[in-house]
Amino acid sequence: MKMFLKLPLSGLLIFLSLHLHAADFTISKSKNDAPDLITLEGEIFDGDEFKFRKISAESDNAIISLNSPGGDFYPALKIGKLIRAMSYSTRVDNNSECNSSCSTIWLAGQYKYLAKDSRVGFHEHFDSKPSEHSGNKIKLTYGLLGAYYQSIGLSDGVILYLLDFSEKPKKWLTIGNAEVYGVAVIEAK
Repeated sequence: MKMFLKLPLSGLLIFLSLHLHAADFTISKSKNDAPDLITLEGEIFDGDEFKFRKISAESDNAIISLNSPGGDFYPALKIGKLIRAMSYSTRVDNNSECNSSCSTIWLAGQYKYLAKDSRVGFHEHFDSKPSEHSGNKIKLTYGLLGAYYQSIGLSDGVILYLLDFSEKPKKWLTIGNAEVYGVAVIEAK
């Protein structure tokens, strides 16, 4: 009997530990005509797109401040699409990170802000649960990502740069090099 009690409890503990660091979303409402500030802090997990949709419903005009190591690709894609549809801007402040799937969200901003000492990281995509179908899943992911990049208005040159990892497995965009690669960025102050 004890064995059966331990199994569900251990499963619950694993579930909780995986979602303990899920993204937190907060909103600071502006007192004037300035945009509201919505923050996304932490790793992105499945379901975070619903949390973001709920909090973003409180604002017609917002800047999304990002501080995330990344996380699950599909929720980030959905968050990015909503940001683009709402014409929100995105921002990465000093001492903040925006890597992996977070960069997908950042690119969706109508205006993209980067602090002088911040950077946005892009990396090769991989299958976290490898199988005999992993190669096809990766190809589909890149196809979906390319279509997403096109839908948010990135040029073919930028898309090729962001999806070509033949020389390096990770790339960084900064305030100093973003425009070289065709990404319009505003310095966050």
